[in-house]
Amino acid sequence: MFEAGFKQYKFIKEYCKANGLEDGEDDIEPTISKLQSIQGISLGVIELSQALSIDDVTDIFIRINSQGVVLSQADFAMSKISSDDKYGGSVIRKMIDYFCHFMQRPSDYEARV
Repeated sequence: MFEAGFKQYKFIKEYCKANGLEDGEDDIEPTISKLQSIQGISLGVIELSQALSIDDVTDIFIRINSQGVVLSQADFAMSKISSDDKYGGSVIRKMIDYFCHFMQRPSDYEARV
């Protein structure tokens, strides 16, 4: 979808045919258009030195986000956990995410076992 020369009409026709969606073109076209519009969104990226302490990173995070969406205590805690390199914070964060997901939908866990 993001390659040069992408043909939206052709893609939608082939997708509908492959998935048995006879009159689905009208439903799919707005979604494809919305997805493609992502290319026009400008994102800012701030790279921080690995030498910064967790407290420094936390302070920067709070300052940057002070004008944005208000974070919950859980969001803040998860950002602190995931930034901890010493104890594998990114892995711990994934485990917490999986645990919370499976607590909400235990049937997903049973399907994986």
